[in-house]
Amino acid sequence: MICYYIDHKTYKNGEEALAKLSLFHKEANFLDPKFGISLITCHRIEYYIHDELIISHLNILFKDFKKISNPSDVYRRLFEIATGLHSRIIGENSIFKQVSKSINDYLYYNPQDEACMSILINAKKMRDKFEFYAKNHGQLAYDYIKKDNSKTILFFGAGLLNYTVISAIDYLNDYENIILVTRDTKKAKKYF
Repeated sequence: MICYYIDHKTYKNGEEALAKLSLFHKEANFLDPKFGISLITCHRIEYYIHDELIISHLNILFKDFKKISNPSDVYRRLFEIATGLHSRIIGENSIFKQVSKSINDYLYYNPQDEACMSILINAKKMRDKFEFYAKNHGQLAYDYIKKDNSKTILFFGAGLLNYTVISAIDYLNDYENIILVTRDTKKAKKYF
């Protein structure tokens, strides 16, 4: 397996540009899970591909990406990401869910890849053993917001940060009204 990646540590055009590029890759869906793992978040775009023919077809896509060819280094990177070691918030909760979904989508078509299954199992064991779970951006923002006793909350924009904050809300106990103000109704309908 070969890994091509751009992340918040390697991308030189800033985090906002990386988030936009990530959204573009997510919507374009360049890699079918039959042929590899697409791990796309706000802070990373990573493709783990086992088929040389697919790599040759997508080669132009990877011109600004870093490349890891050694299989043990590829699997180590995926494990470290699953544990949260490469996150902006070390140990971030949501990254394990994102990695799990990406790997499980791939494993559906490639159940013989025991290394990927092992990554998920061992990353979960390590996180549980050391209680290595940190709140993500949305949970941190929500913790700050919920100090207010209001029963109405107002969000501006249908971006991923507001999506993660709204996902963290306990609707029944915390708020009666959640208002989202946005110009992009298409994005709002997609995420909310």
